[in-house]
Amino acid sequence: MTTITWTVSSLDYEVSKDGLDNVATVAHWRCTGVDADGNVGLAYGTKGLPDASSDSFIPWDNITEDTVLSWLVAEMATNKMDDTPSEQESVEASVQAQIDEKANPTHGTGAPWAA
Repeated sequence: MTTITWTVSSLDYEVSKDGLDNVATVAHWRCTGVDADGNVGLAYGTKGLPDASSDSFIPWDNITEDTVLSWLVAEMATNKMDDTPSEQESVEASVQAQIDEKANPTHGTGAPWAA
């Protein structure tokens, strides 16, 4: 079984936007998977965050990683076609594919004369 973990490494923000200060605009994320044998897969990227309004604005000092992760999941689910995986599902499938390749390699690289 693979354990998938999402983290946020940092946020980009605008110092001032629409009368609000330090408005988070982009999340830099990582998705890491590890199977029972220690095989690891990793994906990373950025995702634009929804526009803040005065009603939904969370001050910079009050933003938590869990809050940003909930924003990411919501944004990754948007624009999903009916029968296509969400962006989150696609990222997690890519991580799983890396782990599967490490567990059961289908190709390799090497220099046989250097052995």
